[in-house]
Amino acid sequence: MTDDTPATVGDLDDPDRELWVVPNTFGQSRTVHLEPDCRGIDDKEPRQTVARQEHIDTDVCAYCSGAWSNTVTTGTQLGTKIKGAWADDD
Repeated sequence: MTDDTPATVGDLDDPDRELWVVPNTFGQSRTVHLEPDCRGIDDKEPRQTVARQEHIDTDVCAYCSGAWSNTVTTGTQLGTKIKGAWADDD
């Protein structure tokens, strides 16, 4: 792990580092953001906090940490999988 990609609050060096959180939505784990205008916040109103007030295992947003990648593949599309399954398909 490098200092450039903090995965959790424990990876941040500064206990006074400002962070932003949004109210938890049912079923979602708590995530902190390093910037108040992070695209992972959506249209929710973020609440400001500091690193020392968060549990060290709390995840840092993948967009903020630089861990997010748009190279994720979803596999073969369903239409391709079932092509030719019917007698009248070419």
